[in-house]
Amino acid sequence: MGQAKKRVKRVALCGFAPMTRNQVPIQKDLEIWTLNEARMMKYHRIDRLFQMHPRFDWDPDVRDQEYLSWLNAQDCPIYMWETHHDIPNSVRYPIEELIAKFGQPLGPEHQGNAPYFTSTFAYMLALAIHEGYDEIHMYGIDLTSEEEYRYQRAGAEYLLGWAKALGIRVVIPQDCPLLKGPLYGQYNDAKSVYTQNMIDQRLGLLGNQRAQLQAQLLALDGAIQESTNWKMVLLRDTHSNAGLEHHASTFAGEPAQTVQAGQVVQSDGTGMAAEHVGLLEPVKV
Repeated sequence: MGQAKKRVKRVALCGFAPMTRNQVPIQKDLEIWTLNEARMMKYHRIDRLFQMHPRFDWDPDVRDQEYLSWLNAQDCPIYMWETHHDIPNSVRYPIEELIAKFGQPLGPEHQGNAPYFTSTFAYMLALAIHEGYDEIHMYGIDLTSEEEYRYQRAGAEYLLGWAKALGIRVVIPQDCPLLKGPLYGQYNDAKSVYTQNMIDQRLGLLGNQRAQLQAQLLALDGAIQESTNWKMVLLRDTHSNAGLEHHASTFAGEPAQTVQAGQVVQSDGTGMAAEHVGLLEPVKV
């Protein structure tokens, strides 16, 4: 009687980068792990969800009530920094255990390891490695944005190196830039790394991002100009009110009247205040 064949544990870590996010294969034995705003992706299923941002970043008061409703509609574990009573499927991420396994030793004079998890993808990768998955697929995870992802990519590639060293099969789409780079010293080697499709899509995405930023800058310029105009109006009204109060106290025979907002300056019977203010015409402030 033959020995039962070991089941291969396979998982796809899925993000939102446009070049590869739609390449996730629909396979029964391929688990789907994703993160954050995965509701926009319409996956055929979600086996685990990761929301590793602090609560204030995704709370309904900051985002929208629909996000919390969507979280609670998921029937899978939702990994977070801590469990939340209003999210029944929330699971505390085992951070201490994984720092001990994947972190960098602090040195002979210190105990413990320094954490090196620079993104949610790093947390997902570390847990998949730790739980003994045989295959790890990466879709929609490029980490190529200069601003947000430059430092995050190094952390992800560090853990991908861990996975490969342990014999885990790592599946990365051709158009994904992770674990790719020209052969140093051979500068014509770029053709073997970057496909024409990858470059064209990258240029298109950068162009769209630039157009969006330019539109935001124009909107900000308009808002700044509007606020500046209102500031000038308020300053002008403040100086106008101060001038009216001064004239009322100087020329009135009775003690000075303070001009209130919405009132017309009145004479006190001598005619002097009204006559003087009348040079400016009756002013309603």
